[in-house]
Amino acid sequence: TDRMVVPMMNAMKIPRKLGVSFMVICASAALMMAVFAANIFQINRLATHSNASRNVLAQVMGLETSILRENSQLRGFLVTGDTSYLKSYDEARRDFDQTSADLRQHLDKSEEIALLDEAVSGTQSWRAAWSRQGGAGHQARAGPAQDPRRSKGSDRGQ
Repeated sequence: TDRMVVPMMNAMKIPRKLGVSFMVICASAALMMAVFAANIFQINRLATHSNASRNVLAQVMGLETSILRENSQLRGFLVTGDTSYLKSYDEARRDFDQTSADLRQHLDKSEEIALLDEAVSGTQSWRAAWSRQGGAGHQARAGPAQDPRRSKGSDRGQ
C-alpha cells in the first residue's frame, strides 16, 4: 500500500498535498484529544473512588476513636466516681452509634457490612457487660473519689 500512496501523492498538485497533510494532522490531533479525554475521565472516576475510600477510612477511624474514648471515660468514672466523666462517655457513645449508622450507608459489600455488624454487636456486648459491672460495683462501695485517704486530683494522672 505504501507503493501506491507515494505515486498517488507525487501525482497530486501542491495545494491538494497541503490539504491532505492538514487533514492527517487534524485527524491525529482529534485522536490524541480522544485519548486525553478518556484518560481524564478515568482519573476523575478513580479520584472519586479514592475520596469515597478515604471517607470510609475516616469513619472507621472515628469508630475506633469513639470506642477508645468511651472506654477511657468509663474507666475514669469507675476509678474516681466523678460523674463529669459520664458526659464525655455519653458523647462517645452517641458518636460511635451515629458514625456506625453513617458508615453503614456508605458500605456496599456484604462482607464489609458483616464486619461492621460484628463491631457494633461487640461494642453493645461490651457496653452491657461494663454497665452491669460498673453500676453494681460503684453502688456497692462509697467510691474512690469519696475515700478520705485519697486526694481529689491524684486519680486523673494515673
